[in-house]
Amino acid sequence: MRAEIEEIPDVVARFLADGSAEIAAAAAAIRAADPGWVSLVARGTSDHAAIHLRYLIEA
Repeated sequence: MRAEIEEIPDVVARFLADGSAEIAAAAAAIRAADPGWVSLVARGTSDHAAIHLRYLIEA
């Protein structure tokens, strides 16, 4: 688990550098659709990411 934690800065930087256009397009599409609800399905460590996304969606 420590190894995964130590990878976070590099992974986030790479994700933002390589996928920022895709992230912006996905966010715009979701905002335009104005969904009444969102279903997040995750297990293990991805569950923590889903929990964080839940807070971002509800904000």
